[in-house]
Amino acid sequence: MLTCIGASWSAPNGNSLKAHPMVSVHWERMRLIKFLLPLVLFCFVSQAASHATARREALGGVLGTYDGEPRLKNGHVDLDTLLSELNELKANSYNWLLWHAETDWDDLHEFLPRAAKQNIKVWVTVVPPTESSPKYHDAMPFRQDYGKWAEEIAKLSLREKNLVAWSIDDFWANSKKTFTPDAFKKIIEQGRKVNPNLAFIPCLYYRDYKPVFWTQYKELFDGVLFPYKAESGAHNLIDASLVESEVATIRALIGEDIPVIVDVYASVHMRFPDQSSPKYTAEVIERARRSADGVMIYCHQGKARTPEKFAIIKEQFALGLEKPVKKKSAAYPILSTPRQSGSMVLKKTFSRHDVGRGVIGTYGAPSRLPDGHADLQKLLTELEDIHANTYHWAFHSYTNDWEEIQRFLPLARAKKINVWITLMPPTESPPKSSLYSEPFRLDYERWAVEMAKLSLKEPNLVAWSVDDFTWNLKLFTPEYLGKVVVASHTINPKLAFIPCCYFTKTDASFAKSYGPLLDGVLFPYRDESGGANLTNPNHVTREVETLRDLFGPDMPIILDVYASAHSRLGATTTDYVEKAVGNGMTSADGVLIYKHQDPQTNAEKYQVIKRLFSGR
Repeated sequence: MLTCIGASWSAPNGNSLKAHPMVSVHWERMRLIKFLLPLVLFCFVSQAASHATARREALGGVLGTYDGEPRLKNGHVDLDTLLSELNELKANSYNWLLWHAETDWDDLHEFLPRAAKQNIKVWVTVVPPTESSPKYHDAMPFRQDYGKWAEEIAKLSLREKNLVAWSIDDFWANSKKTFTPDAFKKIIEQGRKVNPNLAFIPCLYYRDYKPVFWTQYKELFDGVLFPYKAESGAHNLIDASLVESEVATIRALIGEDIPVIVDVYASVHMRFPDQSSPKYTAEVIERARRSADGVMIYCHQGKARTPEKFAIIKEQFALGLEKPVKKKSAAYPILSTPRQSGSMVLKKTFSRHDVGRGVIGTYGAPSRLPDGHADLQKLLTELEDIHANTYHWAFHSYTNDWEEIQRFLPLARAKKINVWITLMPPTESPPKSSLYSEPFRLDYERWAVEMAKLSLKEPNLVAWSVDDFTWNLKLFTPEYLGKVVVASHTINPKLAFIPCCYFTKTDASFAKSYGPLLDGVLFPYRDESGGANLTNPNHVTREVETLRDLFGPDMPIILDVYASAHSRLGATTTDYVEKAVGNGMTSADGVLIYKHQDPQTNAEKYQVIKRLFSGR
């Protein structure tokens, strides 16, 4: 056995082994490893960065068409006609959809070398489970084996260098089950092992861009294919005016280096069968050329079949892309939704709906010091630690909350934390409860005025709420609530009202009567569609989507997750909190935790929330 004494090696008997040849060889090897290891790591990191750069560069400058390929009578793609039309359009890219016929994969092999002769880059799009069997049919030959698709497309791209990217349609809608972050990472790695320069670019709609979702997947995406449908407005294929603002909003979330390719609906959509006119198509392409990193036309417009749109695309493609002026991303909230004035919006304007999007935070009254004051430093330290961007302060258990929040707001603003206030309704005030929300008690018009005044002084006070709102509609009639919100908006039109609305009390009648008065919905999840409990987190997405269908895509839905016990339904487990929050982050527009969890007394839940909020 050897022991180390100073700089020499010695045996137990004390004889020096410094000059022993085996020790010398070992010593030299250790020095060589110590010298080479940083170089190896540097080369590895540099190579990975080089591959990432190559993948993104392959997506830049795209002017192409997608799907809608002409067919021969035998069902094969009419390659001669397709290539001739792409050449006339001056298209530099084509996105090949594998779905229509079992021969599409074989036809792709024939198309690639011919497209290469015309300097046309090719993408391949695979349909997700929601567009496959049993509802529809599978893409052939690898069906729903997406790891196999990644591998085989990568192999093909090594042989055909103009195959530069692959995509999956409607990616976000399939991220809950099939394409979870861990599962999809394995799929991507399966392809990159074969060809690390093959890009992946998912199809993501406007409302799919959520901060936590992007954090979880950003290392797996090389660009985004963005089908424009004016989702920040009336949601249609009529209004082209929101292209620039929606592209800018997406860039604010994903960063400047990720290519944004606008997918233009030149064909009709099943929800809008009488829309997408030639004039609309021309305007969307023009705006996309000026703001995005590339333009795809969905679907390819045949010269004989749709001559007017073919001519429009040809004219627009001849003008090329204009290099967009990119701005640094803004702080939260990230996704924005301008209200409409009529059916069209000519420029991006602020909306109170912006406030609810991208929220990740906690909710409740903060812990208190012995003197009754809130322990603000402790709260702020914990909010920073869990990566929260919002704190929701409930005025309930202490009579000095109004004074305390005025101390808290400037401190929170320095940490870039937005603040909401919740007031107690009549059902949670005397005589049913021991305390009012002080100092204005049940005078909600006065509250609206005073909070609006405070929000002008402290602009990180961005929203207010009423707890158990849907159980207090006897007081909060549409007429009364209208007076309250008008009182607030007269002073500060940016202060949002986002009430607490339970699932079974929120129906079509409520949405119709109250929707125009709300700037978002705070939705406390209790699995009410499953009988009401705090044990089943599996219906989060279903209930969020039900509310979204009631209010429309413009209304932010902020999930409120019970981490603390409910008086009737009992306590929640750490596993429940983890799954409910995770489900909310992929389906809702924001997530709040009720209540803020102490890192000592609720260590497990605290750590789960921290991990999920940080995107790990």
